Amino acid sequence: MSLKKAVQFDGLYDQDQFIGLTYTAVDEKAVYLFYLAIEPAKRGHGYGSQVLTLLKERYPAKQIFLDIEPVTSEANNYEQRQKRLAFYQQNGFNLTKHRLIDDGGIYDICTTGSHVNLQELNKLTRKMNIFAQSKIV
Repeated sequence: MSLKKAVQFDGLYDQDQFIGLTYTAVDEKAVYLFYLAIEPAKRGHGYGSQVLTLLKERYPAKQIFLDIEPVTSEANNYEQRQKRLAFYQQNGFNLTKHRLIDDGGIYDICTTGSHVNLQELNKLTRKMNIFAQSKIV
């Protein structure tokens, strides 16, 4: 997947020390952050926030999207989901009313913008082919 033109797969380093990685899809109008991972020992040191800031600086004219597991009290990892949503909200992401539905489940969509163009967002996720059977509603 990382060989596709629309895909960015970036390793994250602090000097020569590996911190984590991001996996994104990019088109003319938007960026979809499919994956942000920070090494467990490095979490809580501001690296995730720095990565999101750098992503916004790299693509200042583009809307950034990501998906998270819905924050529902019935979930086994409810507290983790709450923390994840709070983290993204603290970093300028807004929870939308839209969801990504695929074979893996249902995910809430967050974005840096205030408006979601579903046609553009579906087009962007299809570029990845992982979500060929998915849709955003």
